[in-house]
Amino acid sequence: MVTFKSIVKMIVIIFIVKAMFFFGSVVSKDNTVKKPAIERFLNEFVINNQEVTYPVKVDSITSLRNRKLTKEDGIYFVVEDLQMNIARETFAVPYQDLEELLKQEASPEICQHFKTDRERLFKGYSQVGLVQKYVDVNNKFVAEIKFHISSC
Repeated sequence: MVTFKSIVKMIVIIFIVKAMFFFGSVVSKDNTVKKPAIERFLNEFVINNQEVTYPVKVDSITSLRNRKLTKEDGIYFVVEDLQMNIARETFAVPYQDLEELLKQEASPEICQHFKTDRERLFKGYSQVGLVQKYVDVNNKFVAEIKFHISSC
């Protein structure tokens, strides 16, 4: 059975994995590329990072299967496809409630991350949102959580 503490632990581990992938200095290539600098950065260092081979084991129950970039209302979102290696029927909390619980627990840490650490990495990166899409071991929908600085 998945407990609430293990779910919160999973979120914290996801952020640690993200920090390992994102930290480092970034040098822009040339200005002839038509895409905005933030989009180039996201595609090169987050989405198509050659240092990352999917799936990435996040913790004992979660794997990051892939990432993609999407743009909604002029805002970039990194969409993470996460799979849990358990069936949602075995959760201690009904899976319909999981999204709100995860968001409540993770929001303070993510908001702090948006407001401080991300801007040091790349100018404008704190404005990029995060969408986490969770499925269970049977590829059944579990939760979709959307974070953006505007929700902080």
